[in-house]
This record gives sequence, structure tokens and C-alpha cells, in this order.
Amino acid sequence: MHTRTTLLLSLGSLLCAGGASAGPVTDSAMTYEAASRTAESITGPVTLSQSSIAFGNGASVALKLVEDGVGGSWDGLDGSGPGQIFELAGDPGALLNGNTLCGPGTASYLVASAATRYGMKTLTLAVFQGDTVPTGADGADLCGTYGYDADDPRPAR
Repeated sequence: MHTRTTLLLSLGSLLCAGGASAGPVTDSAMTYEAASRTAESITGPVTLSQSSIAFGNGASVALKLVEDGVGGSWDGLDGSGPGQIFELAGDPGALLNGNTLCGPGTASYLVASAATRYGMKTLTLAVFQGDTVPTGADGADLCGTYGYDADDPRPAR
């Protein structure tokens, strides 16, 4: 009887969650303004949804959600919330000022996480190269982290 009750409660929790996203990125595309110097000089503002990311210079790439709600230090400061791991369909190439997401490497994964610091909501995008699904910002395949203002994202046009 106890096992049956636990199973029913677990199933009920899954049904109530109904596919809700545990991380900051949803199906609806939102535009975030660059808040870190790295983001300002490489990506500019980004428009992000669970299916794609577009950068300030107009380059874009399709995303595939690999895992949602993954714990870890995604911003390198141990303050980020659960991460959403996305696989990039390809490297977006040159962005602002001729910079790329991974320097000389090829970007393959992007992890989005949210945090609140000094009263400001932030979105961090951690970018990784390689074939291994990332587990935290301390991984050897980390290319860079980019910070965005998440206090007032605006719907994509």
C-alpha cells in the first residue's frame, strides 16, 4: 500500500508540473541586454528561447534542450540557480568585433542559469566546447561566461 501511495503521489507531481521549465529559458523568445563586459564585447544583447539564440550582430543558431534543472555552479560564483543545458546545432561563428563564443574553439553546449545579485536578476550563459555534456563552470571545456540583465527582458519582435 505504501509503495502504491508513493507512486501515485510521484505521478501526481509530474502531472502538475506539466512540463514547466525549471530554468530561466522558456518557449517564448525573450531579449536580454548584455550586463558583463564579456557579453557587451562579444555577444551584445541576445534573444533566447528553448529552440534558438540570436546575437547582437544578427547571427543565430538552433538549440536543443538536453537537460533542465541541473544543479551546479554555472556562473563560476556558486550563486546560480539550476541550469538548462542546450546543445548548439552549430557554432554561430564571428559575433561582435570579430569575436567568437569559444575563442579558437568550437562552441557546442550552452548552459543558461539565473541568479539574483545585489538586488538585480541576472542571466548567465556558460558556453562549452567538446562532446561531453557539461557538469559545471569549473569544467575544462568551459569557453566563457556571459552575463545579462534579467530584471526586464523584453519579448522578441
